[in-house]
Amino acid sequence: MEEEERHNENAGSMRWLLTYADMITLLLGLFIVLVSTRVVSVAQYKVIAAQAERVFGAGKAMTIYGEGGKVTAGGTGILPYLKPMDSETPEGTDVRRTADGTLISMSTGVLFPAGSAELTAKAKEVIDKIYNTYLKNANTNIMIKGHTDNRPMSSAMYPSNWELSTGRAGAVTRYLISQHGVNPKQLSTAGYADQAPVAPNDTEENRAKNRRIEIFVLSGAANRMMNNIQKASETTKKSDLIPMPPKPGDKPAEAPAEGGGTTVPGGGF
Repeated sequence: MEEEERHNENAGSMRWLLTYADMITLLLGLFIVLVSTRVVSVAQYKVIAAQAERVFGAGKAMTIYGEGGKVTAGGTGILPYLKPMDSETPEGTDVRRTADGTLISMSTGVLFPAGSAELTAKAKEVIDKIYNTYLKNANTNIMIKGHTDNRPMSSAMYPSNWELSTGRAGAVTRYLISQHGVNPKQLSTAGYADQAPVAPNDTEENRAKNRRIEIFVLSGAANRMMNNIQKASETTKKSDLIPMPPKPGDKPAEAPAEGGGTTVPGGGF
């Protein structure tokens, strides 16, 4: 009986180690977060803030949105004291870090007049800031994507939202090449019309969110995949392509000259 009581006393006397170990673990996490906040972009900062909020349970202590990287603080904990290092994000721009790279979304209301793909003077200032902050030192592939809302578009130059979204993405691409010397081989352009909304097209506010230009700076596996696609396209020979079937009324294909290449019926390339 005495031996059992002595055993229980020894076990109870060691319980302070549990509290001590928990405190050390929390302090370690705190210092890691504080060191990690020495970042140079809002995108990295948002990832760190989200992880800190999850670990330390600070609730809605901080919200970061794309208008100049503004911060609204509230609640308790360490989050209200953290500040983003990057203050160069222009108004109307949102920057997010994803698994495939950095996604920069710009409202077309800032960049273009309604129904047009001509860059405004304000647009050029915005793109200049985006370039200096996020693209200047980028050595990976960059995708530029145009999006519209679901309201029909019809004009002589832009018969539909497909042409308008592609034209706007192309305008940004041309500006980056002509004004900032971005390597054209790094760039790809696409228009998505109203097929990739970020909000329902049920209010003017939501439609404004959907009218946007996205600049996607690829990294990791996504960048390697794009490189592989480009290499495959560059190394594909014309003789490797599938011949086009002849159209009704086409002349029969002539036999290739000796030592020459293959003549493809229809020649639709």
